Amino acid sequence: MVRAFRQLSLSAVIFILGLLTAHSPAYPTTLLQSEDKKSPEAFLSGGARSEKVLVEILSTLKQIDTRISNIEEHLQKTAEAPIEKPGRKK
Repeated sequence: MVRAFRQLSLSAVIFILGLLTAHSPAYPTTLLQSEDKKSPEAFLSGGARSEKVLVEILSTLKQIDTRISNIEEHLQKTAEAPIEKPGRKK
C-alpha cells in the first residue's frame, strides 16, 4: 500500500513538472521577443548608410587635420631654433 502510494505521488509530481515545463516559455525565446533589435546595416536605405560613412569620414579628416597642424607647429619650432652640429664649436 505504501509502495503504491509512493509510486502514485511520484507519478503525479513528474506529471505536474512535465505540465509546468511544457507551458513555461523557453528563456532564449522570450529574450529574443523582448529585445528591440536594430536592423542590420545591410538593410539600411542608401541615405542612412551614406550618413554613417560621411560621419566616419569627417572624424577621420579631423584627426588628420589635427596631426598636420601638430607637425606644422613642430616644424616651425625647429626652424626657429638654432641648429647646433655636434663636434663643431667655435
